[in-house]
Amino acid sequence: MFQSYWGLWMASRGFAPIEIGTAVAGSLVGRAIGVGVLYPWLNRHATLLRLARVLPWLIVAAALPYLFVNGFGMLVAVSIVFGVTYPLLLPLNETIATSAARQGLLQYGPTRSLGSFGFMLGTVAAGWLVSGLGAGVLTGSLIAACLLTAVTGLLPVAASSALEVRGTGISGVGTLIRRRAFVACLVAASIIQGSHAAYYSFGAIRASELVSPVLVPLVLVLAPVSEFVMFASARRRVESVGVRTLLVAGAAIAAGRWAALAVLADGWGFAFSQILHAGSYAATHLAFNMFVRDQIDPSEHAAAQGLYASVAMGLAMAMFTFVAGLVAPAGLGAAFAVMSAVALCGILVAPFVRSTR
Repeated sequence: MFQSYWGLWMASRGFAPIEIGTAVAGSLVGRAIGVGVLYPWLNRHATLLRLARVLPWLIVAAALPYLFVNGFGMLVAVSIVFGVTYPLLLPLNETIATSAARQGLLQYGPTRSLGSFGFMLGTVAAGWLVSGLGAGVLTGSLIAACLLTAVTGLLPVAASSALEVRGTGISGVGTLIRRRAFVACLVAASIIQGSHAAYYSFGAIRASELVSPVLVPLVLVLAPVSEFVMFASARRRVESVGVRTLLVAGAAIAAGRWAALAVLADGWGFAFSQILHAGSYAATHLAFNMFVRDQIDPSEHAAAQGLYASVAMGLAMAMFTFVAGLVAPAGLGAAFAVMSAVALCGILVAPFVRSTR
């Protein structure tokens, strides 16, 4: 909901593309701080289970001010605060999943597909609400979704050592950035994921230009559907290709996807590009988490996931979102063309990702 439609919500409030890009970039900078600094610190002082109980309520509190946004300055301020808090669940869930996968309690890919399934439901539900009631309904829907997450987090769970993991805190970050293979994997993933900036900021707007309003959610949901299929099938067959190959594939597919969006001007072309999300996003995400699962000590998983969410999904995304916002006035096609060039750079870094265990 927030990732797919928030650009549309801001546009409905009268904000210009450069203002939308700036607000999204501010949110992503907040994300970088939250997941890169705050999350490792929290996991050093609290178990994963305790964080899963408490953090969703903090996110609910951070979402409420969206009801009162009035003007560009307030939009940026609220975006930054929400950006610090709501992404904390991302590295938290990934830490739980990779720790449990390392212990043989679950398979990462199929488990991660459940998150994609939830994204699918949210995309369709939010899209239908917008088509029927307008973009203004997104504010209340976002708060309600955050509240549902918080309540769900209170449900009892089976005892597991994977939920009792405490991280090494910020010191773990220092250890990781001294490992060349990890840094190469992080940089490659950051470039590829960062290239999604124009899509996340203006994808819903672009879709609304190419298809009728009632079809927008159906077109947008194709991305998480393809992501779901990728993760659900990510067992031995997919994982056997290796981290480097997955990163190269992710970069190449992302470059092709954004190039297609830069030149295609019909709904069918946009729909096809959505299917490529399985490669541009899911393959890249899977590659990084395979590296963490297999090459990083469990005590450093929180630091690794925090860095990924901070750098790849935060700082890199913020930088390229700002760039996309600057280029967008010349046409959304130009913004996507720039992101295609960015994605290609990921291929240059992938060969430096080497196994150390």
